[in-house]
Amino acid sequence: MTRVDNPSRTKSSGRATRADVARRAGVSVATVSYVVNGGPRPVAPHTREGVLRAIRALDYRPSEIARSLRLQRTRMIGLIVPDTANPFFASLARGVDETVFTSGYSLLLGHSEYLVERERAYVEALLSKGVDGVIYIQGTPDPTPLHQLLQARTEVVAVDREVPDVRVDRVVADNFGGSAAATRHLIGLGHRRIACIARRAPLSNATERIRGYQAALADAGVEADPRFLATGGPGYAEGRRAMTELMSLRVRPTAVLAYPDVVAIGAIRAACDLGLRVPEDVSIVGFDDIPVSAFLCPALTTVALGMREMGQCAAQLLLERIRGEAPSAPKRVIVPATLVIRDSTARPPRNPLPETGRVRRANVR
Repeated sequence: MTRVDNPSRTKSSGRATRADVARRAGVSVATVSYVVNGGPRPVAPHTREGVLRAIRALDYRPSEIARSLRLQRTRMIGLIVPDTANPFFASLARGVDETVFTSGYSLLLGHSEYLVERERAYVEALLSKGVDGVIYIQGTPDPTPLHQLLQARTEVVAVDREVPDVRVDRVVADNFGGSAAATRHLIGLGHRRIACIARRAPLSNATERIRGYQAALADAGVEADPRFLATGGPGYAEGRRAMTELMSLRVRPTAVLAYPDVVAIGAIRAACDLGLRVPEDVSIVGFDDIPVSAFLCPALTTVALGMREMGQCAAQLLLERIRGEAPSAPKRVIVPATLVIRDSTARPPRNPLPETGRVRRANVR
């Protein structure tokens, strides 16, 4: 006769079943189900603890496939971001993951690289996985991926982007207020030739940052020079390129708002390439307050958004939708923006910067 070390395990698979747990805990199979699934009926605390002890003793592991079929839930959440290398999105993703993981969900991450074809492909992949919901940060103005999700009746929360004419929950930063505060800071230091590097894409966060910059200039009676509004992409190299172009103007800015922080870091490098000192020759302000900003030399003045908190808030909104706990009307949560003043801004230089031909050009590649 074959010896059975644990008679509570099934002979066929060697894995404990829900019935085995019920026998060991002295309860019904239904009660075990209520504990494992968190309902639909309440279980007395002492009974619940007895079931959990039996689960641990038998190393019982519920079949996630069977649970998904029964509940029509996969307990998986999708997250689509434009750039996983950008610390802003990395911090935001961490906030999402912390919230969904503690709620018993798994996170599937897609990196779109600001390409609509990748956004569409990730949406199709997430839908094929049967995710319970998606947190979506648009990298392009194309609304097709979002409409794909809504047509599939998938719960969606949009982050860091306003989505016109679409009824979804969204978590957005106060981009207008943050940009206006940064501009007012430079004006207060005495700057009047203030440039702005920002994406000119029809995405709400970029548009709102430019609007905040222009509104603060207008409020102070400072004429906005169209040559001081430079187009910058989302990365370090684009910030470097845009800053180099601004410094090639015959009349140069004495201060630059470079959005976001990765662009500001590229702008600082460009100033260094040109032999300019920050902030003695030119002040630079970023946006996001990514962790490295405080450790630069000079430390970057920037606008802090609470990236991790944005991710946590978005995840909580999505979970409420999935559980049917949210009101029918979409929610719009605005995350405050706070100016953090560090070492990269100062009063403008007493003597205007020299004309282009006289700038010391060092290490320009």
